This record gives sequence, structure tokens and C-alpha cells, in this order.
Amino acid sequence: MKALVAERDTSCREGISDALRRWDWEVVSTPLAPAVLQTGLEGVDVAIVGSQKREEGPVSVCRQVRELAGASPLYLIALVTSAHEAALREVVDAGADDCLLMPLQPGEIWTRLRTAARVIGLQEELVQARLDLHTRTTRDALTGLLNRAAIFDVLAGEVARCRREGTGFAVAVADIDHFKWVNDQYGHQAGDTVLAGVAERMLQAVRPYDSVGRYGGEEFLIVLPGCDGPTASEVAERIRALIAAESFGAMGISTTVSVGVAFCASQDAAEGHDLIWRADAAMYRAKRAGRNRVLCFHAGPSGEEEGWRGWPLVGASTSGRSR
Repeated sequence: MKALVAERDTSCREGISDALRRWDWEVVSTPLAPAVLQTGLEGVDVAIVGSQKREEGPVSVCRQVRELAGASPLYLIALVTSAHEAALREVVDAGADDCLLMPLQPGEIWTRLRTAARVIGLQEELVQARLDLHTRTTRDALTGLLNRAAIFDVLAGEVARCRREGTGFAVAVADIDHFKWVNDQYGHQAGDTVLAGVAERMLQAVRPYDSVGRYGGEEFLIVLPGCDGPTASEVAERIRALIAAESFGAMGISTTVSVGVAFCASQDAAEGHDLIWRADAAMYRAKRAGRNRVLCFHAGPSGEEEGWRGWPLVGASTSGRSR
């Protein structure tokens, strides 16, 4: 663990620092005032601070350190010269987690550091528990992608931003071709391998700020912020090509996807479910046209279907298989 020791008295500062080093702590020791310690606080778990000027008490110092630390879970120990209850309460109210009474007594630093380490450990466990809970509630267990509710939240956010800022975006619906045949032919465990592999390749193909979610069983929803129709089509084609490029799993199962794309212009700002319907319609049109392709939905002023654009057929056989 890393500690910062900031105290104007050299002998006191070095005495504390030497003790910490003997206990295998990484130590940053400085006499400088908290106002210039911002870089020194980086990565620090525990800060032990005293008065930096004769006229400046621990209350002022603690406030400055807390302001510099921001949201960092820093454990702050103040060096104080008075054990009066009111004075200690004021220091704690200013941001201190604990106090060390000067002059220091043997064993006091060790006791305080043990308490600090225990509290920091509990804080880390709490943060990890929150992260785990967030993952379980927003991620699909099999693929690691956003689950249906989470990807719908992303879509709602993009619709709101489109209306607020006048920026367009696109959505794509991708469905694995002949997935029922894969399950029937190789078993559901192999099907899970294909699902996970397809998800991984989708993440490789999209841009860093795009979002991919599992929409249904073998169906995926991709939200593409700040994307016009041609750019969205390029991303979708990159997804299609990467999935078709190599087989999946030890059995060498080859599969493809059909992708439908719908673009939302700033003047359109369609509801999320309308965009999904358009992309879904384009995806099903791609299925009927032979699968393993990208088709884009184009609507006229009334919102009715105007036409379809997409890549040509890339040799996908449809015999004996569904979807």
C-alpha cells in the first residue's frame, strides 16, 4: 500500500516515514503544503498530514487534502496536538478519518495503519461488489454483451441526444443464419460456443463507442452513435465479413449473419421501437434475399418503405435450414 506523510517538522516526518517503510509501505514524504500536493496524492491509500504552517491548524489542512483528493477513497489521518473532544470532532468534520496525538506514542502508528488497511480493504470489497452487481444486471451471462434492458437504455439515450443535439445515429439488427440447424446438428453447447464467438467478433468489428447487446436468442442489437447511413452500413458489413471469415469452436462450425440497418436523422428522431422495427424489417429482407448480407432500410417522407440497399449475395446455401 502507498502512504503520503506531509508534516513540516523534519524529525517527525522522517520518523513516521521510516516506520512505514519498515512495514513494507511505499512512502511519499514531503514538507509541502496540501495546495501543491495534488500529484503526490495520486495512487495514495493513506495520507498522514500535520500542520504545514504555524498559523494553519489541522482543520484547514484536512479540508485542503479532501478537496484535492476529490472522489478518491483516501484514508486521512491527522496529526493533532490536542486530545480535547471538541477539537477532535472539528478535525473529523473537516475530513479526517482518524487522528494521531503528538508527540507520537510507540505502537500508535501501527494501530492506526492496521485500522486504515482494514477499512480500505472493506471499501475495495464494496466497490467490487457494486461492479459485480452492475455486471449481473446489465450484461448477458453467456456472451458478456449488454442484455436486452441495458441495450434498450442505450438506444433511448441516443434517441434523446438526437432530439436534443440534432445528431443522427443508426441501429443494426443482426441475426445468426441457420442457428436452429446449428443447435440441431451439433447440440446446444456448441450453439452457445457460436453465440459467444459471434458476440466477440462483433465487439472486434464495431467502433470503441458503439454498443452491442443481445436482443433475443440469436439476435443482436447494435447502436451506432453519430453514424450516417453509409458509415453504419460499413460497420455492419465489417461485422458480417468478420463472422463469416472463420469457423467457431473445436468442431469448426461455420456460420454467417444477416444484418439490417436503420438510420435516424436529426429531423426524424424516431422512437427507439420504430428504429428497431425498420432494422428488423431490413434484416428479414436480407434473410429472404439469401442471408449472409447487409441490407439498409430507406423510408420516404411518410415513413413508408422506399427501397433497400445492400451487399450482393455471398454464397450462403439455404437448403434444409431455417432462418
